[in-house]
Amino acid sequence: MKYPKDIAGMKFGRLTAIKKVGTKGNGKGSKSIWLCRCDCGNEKEILRNSLVSGTTKSCGCLEKEVKEQKQRQKEKHLHKLGVHRKGQRLKSLA
Repeated sequence: MKYPKDIAGMKFGRLTAIKKVGTKGNGKGSKSIWLCRCDCGNEKEILRNSLVSGTTKSCGCLEKEVKEQKQRQKEKHLHKLGVHRKGQRLKSLA
């Protein structure tokens, strides 16, 4: 999909482009930097190319949520196996 130069108001994952705030580099190789608002409320400056390519989808909150979810799943699995966080077996109550 080809995107216009002005991406204000467009949504990329959890990010909405608000306004262009600058450029990185100069000449033909310059890249525009956009202020974006994440669904979580944070604002972050992100390269336009990272937005349109799908490389950046959030302010960082998505990665944090995925890591937390994986950790909860791992702990749940270990609990089913009867293993503490430190790798010790749970003592039987019998």
